[in-house]
Amino acid sequence: METRYRILRLTLGLLMSGALTPVFAADDDMLDVLEHARESDPALQAARNSLRSNRESKNQALAQFLPTISATAFSSEEDGKRDFGIGTERFENEADFWRVQLTQPIYQHDFFAEYSRAKHQVNQAEADWRVSYQDFLVRVAENYFNVLAGIDNLVFSISEEDANRRQYEQSQQRFEVGLVAITDVHETKATYDQARANTINAQNTLNDQVEALRAQTGKYYDQIAPLVEEIALVPPAPNDMENWVDIGLQNNPTLASRRYLAEQSKAIIGIQRAGYIPNLNFFLQRDSFESSSGTFAAASTLSTTLGIQFNWTLFQGGGTISRVRQASYDYDEALNLLEVDRRLVVRNTRNTFRGVIAGISEVEARQQAEISTGAALEATQAGFEVGTRTIVDVLNFQRSYYQALRDYARSRYDYLLNHLRLRQQAGTLEDQHIDRLNTQLAPAARIPSMHDARQVAGGGTD
Repeated sequence: METRYRILRLTLGLLMSGALTPVFAADDDMLDVLEHARESDPALQAARNSLRSNRESKNQALAQFLPTISATAFSSEEDGKRDFGIGTERFENEADFWRVQLTQPIYQHDFFAEYSRAKHQVNQAEADWRVSYQDFLVRVAENYFNVLAGIDNLVFSISEEDANRRQYEQSQQRFEVGLVAITDVHETKATYDQARANTINAQNTLNDQVEALRAQTGKYYDQIAPLVEEIALVPPAPNDMENWVDIGLQNNPTLASRRYLAEQSKAIIGIQRAGYIPNLNFFLQRDSFESSSGTFAAASTLSTTLGIQFNWTLFQGGGTISRVRQASYDYDEALNLLEVDRRLVVRNTRNTFRGVIAGISEVEARQQAEISTGAALEATQAGFEVGTRTIVDVLNFQRSYYQALRDYARSRYDYLLNHLRLRQQAGTLEDQHIDRLNTQLAPAARIPSMHDARQVAGGGTD
C-alpha cells in the first residue's frame, strides 16, 4: 500500500530529523515527565500544603486539654493637688499589679467531641491527598499522550495536505489537456485548501498540548518517547467487573473522604450537645499588688488562690436544642451525599471496566479499519485512473483513510488511559502503574514542528 508506506516514511523522517529547536529537557519518557511534574505541579503542591494544614487541626484540638497559663500586669502613677479652701496639698500615688493564672480543664465535653472531629478531619485530608495524587498521575499520562496524539495529528494532517496538493496539481494538468472538467479542479482545490487549514490547526493544537505539559512539569520538551508499534492489549486483572466494584467501595479515596466528612458531622452533634453538660476546671492564681503615696504608708499584698470552677449553662433560650437539631440534619445530609458518592463509584467503576474491555476490541477494529480504508483508497485511485470512479470518490476515500489513521492512533492512547482510570476508580493507582505504562514506550524522538514536517514530506514551506 503505497499511501500507507508514504505515511510511515514521513513519520520516520520526522522522528529522525534534526529540527533546529532548543533543548530544554534531555530525558523524555513518561517516568522523567512524572518526576518533573512531581516537583513542579502547582496543583499537587497545593494539595500537599492542604494536607499539612489540616494535620494541624488535631494538634489544636489536643491543646485544649492542656493547661493554659496567662499573665496580666499594670503599673500606674497619679500626681495631683487637693484644694482645701485655705490651701492646697500636692499628692503622689503609685501602684503596681501583676497576676499569673493557670487553668487546667478537668472535664469539658465539647473538647472530647472536638478532638474526635479533628481526627476525622485529618483522616479526610489524607483521603483528599490520595484523591489529588491519583488525579495527578492520570493528568501526567493524559498530558503526555495528548502530546503524542498531537504529533500524530500533525503528521497525518501534513501527509493528507501533501496528498491533496498532488491531487490538485494532477487535476490542473488533466484539465489543461482536456481530460477532466473544471469542476474537478475546483473540487480538488477546495479540498487542498481545507487540508492546509487543518494542518495549521494541528500545529496550534500540538503547541497547546506541549504548553499543557509544560504547565504541569515546568519544563519544555523538544523530544518525547512515543508508543511502541504494537502495544499489549490485555484485559484488567482481575477480569471481573464486580470484583473491581468491591475494591473501589473499599479503597476509593473520594468515597473515604466523604465517609470521614460524615463522621465529622456526627462529631459536631456531640459538640453541640455539650451545651447541656457542665464544665469543670481547676485554676491556680498568684496576685501581687503594691501601692505607695506621699500621705499614707506603702502597702503590699501577695496572694495565692486555687480552686475548682464549675460552670453549667441551664438555659439559652432554646438555642442549644436548635443547634443540636441542625447538626443532626447536617449529619443526615452527609450520609445522603455519602450514598450518592457510593453509587457514583459503582457506576464509574463499571463504566471504566467496560471501557477497558471495549478498548481492546476498538483498537483491533480501528487497526483493521485503517487497512481497509487504505485498500479502498488505492482501489478508488486505480478506478479513477481508468475512468470508473470520479475525483470526488477519491477525495472522499482519502479523507476517510486519514480519519481512520487518527482514530486508530487515538484509540491506543484511550485504551491505556482507561487502564489507569480503572485503577483510579478502585483507589489502587500508584507510581508503579506509570512505570508499567512506560514499558510500552519506544526510545525518545524529537517533537516536530510544521516546518520540519514539511521539509521531510517534501512539500516545501508556505
